[in-house]
Amino acid sequence: MTTTNTPIRHLARVFLRKPPPFADDNELVGELSSALGDQNLQVLLSRQVHVPTGNSFEGKMLQAPPWSINMTHESVDLEYRHAPGNVFETSEFVATASIVLGLIMAKSKRKSTRLALISETLKSYDSDSEEDLDKLGDRLIGPPELLASTFEWDWRCAARVPHDVCGVTEVTNTIATVKRLAGQVNGVEFDGTLTSFDINTSPDNSLERFGVPEVEAFYTNSSEWTAELMVAVAQRMADG
Repeated sequence: MTTTNTPIRHLARVFLRKPPPFADDNELVGELSSALGDQNLQVLLSRQVHVPTGNSFEGKMLQAPPWSINMTHESVDLEYRHAPGNVFETSEFVATASIVLGLIMAKSKRKSTRLALISETLKSYDSDSEEDLDKLGDRLIGPPELLASTFEWDWRCAARVPHDVCGVTEVTNTIATVKRLAGQVNGVEFDGTLTSFDINTSPDNSLERFGVPEVEAFYTNSSEWTAELMVAVAQRMADG
């Protein structure tokens, strides 16, 4: 059996009560460009609708592929989309995220209510590995006999895991997802799995409590938390 791991993206998200109104702040854009390796960030504007209220607002994105910073009505997202020759390890990404999001938090003069980190990876299998994928599905989900020849499945586990953030215990939703996908991905035939690892602070606590030190600490430490989660899921996939 031959497999190939292809990282897809990393995403860091800070939740805010109000949308940050400063994407067109030239000084901040310059600082963010420098933090991303002197990227030439382009400011893109769009009209977005806040679904709960129906109110519209001006969404803003700073973009310099493979990087983007998206500012919505509830959050600021820093995303890195992998491309051949441009693969960032989780540890590299969170180091950049702590700087970039720290700059934004300092400029906004507000604290965040929630923080999140998401990492996704595709694993492709060679043409002789269909049986191995079937066995993996049997181990993870145990489909009924009627669906024994399933070609797609979705395994997801979520737990509340406490982590220390600047001396305060924060409960996180720690989520692992493994999906089998078959078909075309980016125009290429694909049969394999998509794994997603998501660590986010609990929405049960809506206090504005994450300032610059907390944002930097969360993302600095979240690399280790994600690595532990990846190892645990890989062991589960291997052993059943």
